Amino acid sequence: MLTFQRFRRPASGVIAQIPSSLGALPVGVNPKGKFLLPVADDEAFWIGLGESSARAELAVAIEPAEGRLLDAISGGPWNPAKPHTVTVPARRWIEGVPRSDGQLNVFTRAPTIGGKTCRALRFVAGSGPAVRIELVDYAAFTLRTGLSPPEPLDPDTGYKGWRLP
Repeated sequence: MLTFQRFRRPASGVIAQIPSSLGALPVGVNPKGKFLLPVADDEAFWIGLGESSARAELAVAIEPAEGRLLDAISGGPWNPAKPHTVTVPARRWIEGVPRSDGQLNVFTRAPTIGGKTCRALRFVAGSGPAVRIELVDYAAFTLRTGLSPPEPLDPDTGYKGWRLP
C-alpha cells in the first residue's frame, strides 16, 4: 500500500532528510479509471511504503511536465529495461529524489528553483504493469473525481516526528 505523506514545500525544493508528515493525501479515481493525487502549490510529499507480508521490488518513474522520464530511486534517467528499485517491506519510504550532493529533490506538483514540474508518477511492482498517478491541484481533483479535496495544509496537525507509512 502506498501513501503520500505531505509537508510544507521548501522554496528550494530540496531537503536533507525526510520531514515529519502533516497528513496523508487522498488518491482519487476519475470515471475513466485514472488515479489522481491532489497536491497544492505549497505542498510536497514523500511516499510511504506500507506494511506488507509479501516482498516486492518497486520502481518509480517521475513524469515531468517537460522532458524525459526520470528514475525516482536513482535520480537519473528512467531505463524501462532496467529501472532502479527498492525492496518492500524492507524499505519503508521514498523520501525524495537523490541528488549528487547527497540531498533530495522533493516530490511536488509545483515547479521549484532548479527543479522540474512533476506531472505524474509511475509505479512498477516486479514485472507488473505501470500504475500512473497524476498530480493535480485541488480544484482539478474535485472536478475530475467528484471528491472533496483535502483540508489545506496545517503545520499544527502533524504527527510530531512520527514517520507513518
